[in-house]
Amino acid sequence: PTPREQVECGPCQVAVPRTCLGLHETRTVPCHTPFEFSCGLPCGVSLDCGNHSCELQCHALPPPSAPRNKNCRQCARKCRRPRHPPCKHRCPRPCHSDECPRCEVVVTRPCHCLSALLIHMPCWETHDEERLNELRSCGQKCIKLLQPSAATAASTGPTAASGCTHRCEEVCHAGACPGSDGPCTRITSGKCPCGRIKKPMECSVAHRAGGAPVACDEECERQR
Repeated sequence: PTPREQVECGPCQVAVPRTCLGLHETRTVPCHTPFEFSCGLPCGVSLDCGNHSCELQCHALPPPSAPRNKNCRQCARKCRRPRHPPCKHRCPRPCHSDECPRCEVVVTRPCHCLSALLIHMPCWETHDEERLNELRSCGQKCIKLLQPSAATAASTGPTAASGCTHRCEEVCHAGACPGSDGPCTRITSGKCPCGRIKKPMECSVAHRAGGAPVACDEECERQR
């Protein structure tokens, strides 16, 4: 008998389903196709930062007992989350999902009385207005002049005090100075036109526009 000729089988062409490494899609491919393949799509698994997903091309996933993103390239971005106003500084942490830490960048603010003194403080302490007002007090006597407000000047017209040189006596503070919303009531000397006669009177009266607060007498006339 003629010996049987041995014939080698070709690759199996039976169509079978195959799922890509990253479990994105299932394709029908010939049976001889390698079992593992990459579909070429981005991995898409959520990273530890909680904000981004893996951008690597479809790759093998870890076993179910391990974290799903174990084989992924973790996020290397910097945090870009906007801070609470008025802070404009960037968070120093890498990209993260929890709250950003309070901003420790040192900033400067002028004191309330606007002297040359600058107050240094961490940025986060400027976010609370009440706390900021406390920090911005230099602890020295306020140097602001007691000038009438625009409303007082408008209401008193030409009689508004214009030569007041008195300063606030409060410790450096926020807001308007006590007594600055009306005529100055500090006691000063009012002079006659020639300057010989001086009388104690309220500052607003001594500096009233429209004439001297004290009239000259006969002695003033003789000395002219």
